[in-house]
Amino acid sequence: MSSSPLSAIQSTPGDISDPPPPRLDLGPPQRRRVNPESLAARLGPELVAEMEKHIVPGSIEMPLFSVRRDIQIKFGIDRRHIYDFFHSRGLRCLNERAVRNNSLEVRYHAF
Repeated sequence: MSSSPLSAIQSTPGDISDPPPPRLDLGPPQRRRVNPESLAARLGPELVAEMEKHIVPGSIEMPLFSVRRDIQIKFGIDRRHIYDFFHSRGLRCLNERAVRNNSLEVRYHAF
C-alpha cells in the first residue's frame, strides 16, 4: 500500500487552494430617495400638519433640533422619518452652532 503524504491530508472548506467566492458587482452606492406623497401617507395627516407648521416659507433650513426632537417624542417616530420629510420639502439641516456664531459675528461687526 503506497500512500503519499498528500493523500493523508484531507482538504477542508476554506483551504488555500479553494477559489474565492464570486463577488456581486453592485456598482456605486445609490442615494436613498423618498417619495414625498407616500411618505406623507405613511406618516399620517396629523404628523404632517405638525411638521408643516414649522416650515418657514422661503427658508432652506430645517426647524431647530429642539423642535424636531419634540416632534419625535410627541409622535414616537424615528428621527429619520422627520429628516426625510423635511428633505423632501427641500430643507437642509444646517449646523446650528455655526449659524449662531455667524449671527454673533455679524452683530459684533455691525456696531
